[in-house]
Amino acid sequence: MGSGGPTPDGHWDYGSTAFASHLLAAVNASMVDEAKMDKALMRVLERRFSTGFDDPTYLDPWADLGPSTIGAQSHLDLALATARASVVILSNHDQLLPLTGFKEILVVGPNANVTNVYLGGTYSAFPTASIPSFLTSFVNLSRGTRTVTFIEGCNTTACKTKDQFTEVAKLASQVDAIIFVGGIDGDIIEHESTDRGSPDTNWTVSKFPCETEVRDPLGLPGCQGDLLALVAQSGKPVIQVIVAGGPVVDGTFSSTPSLNVDRS
Repeated sequence: MGSGGPTPDGHWDYGSTAFASHLLAAVNASMVDEAKMDKALMRVLERRFSTGFDDPTYLDPWADLGPSTIGAQSHLDLALATARASVVILSNHDQLLPLTGFKEILVVGPNANVTNVYLGGTYSAFPTASIPSFLTSFVNLSRGTRTVTFIEGCNTTACKTKDQFTEVAKLASQVDAIIFVGGIDGDIIEHESTDRGSPDTNWTVSKFPCETEVRDPLGLPGCQGDLLALVAQSGKPVIQVIVAGGPVVDGTFSSTPSLNVDRS
């Protein structure tokens, strides 16, 4: 189902596939009762009116809140605490984290040095302060005690090619440990009209395959799984960090249990 928003011509677009085509066809074929549609519509409108969604600005007590209020220190502290509490460590073999004693670290992956992935894509608000990337934060936290090398491996989360893989393999052989930062984002994947598995985008075939190979629509997009397997084959400890606003099923290591990857 496509979610909606106003189009340039002033109409409200609820998704060209879900509503404009299929639902109308279902009504015309007597597969959907129009009275039930009216009831569902009334529920939506009642919620909008009861929450003041359609009230004029002068009736909105929150309309005048600005960055100084939204970005107050107490709010920033709460946001930081929430972000820290949201991190889930799925495994930590041999207490690899927090990488004590590792001096040479390779950071690789399309979500390592970007900030848009944290903003939620289509429906994100605008932060009152700049947001550092994972790479910037990790370098700052290392405080000069580690040498951190970075390579994207894939220039976007779509990760359609393996162009950088040779250089990735070379760098992986030269470090003590590797951090892979991948997943999805709200700009290319899970954006309006590019939701994974959506019938009007044909996600698995036409959008984000790995070169010419089709991938699991709920797995790591494109060649990301291949990139993760590549660095794991270096024999170095690998920390896998997945940044995602939706489910990501990783089957990369299901058939290769000898590859030691810690997941967070």
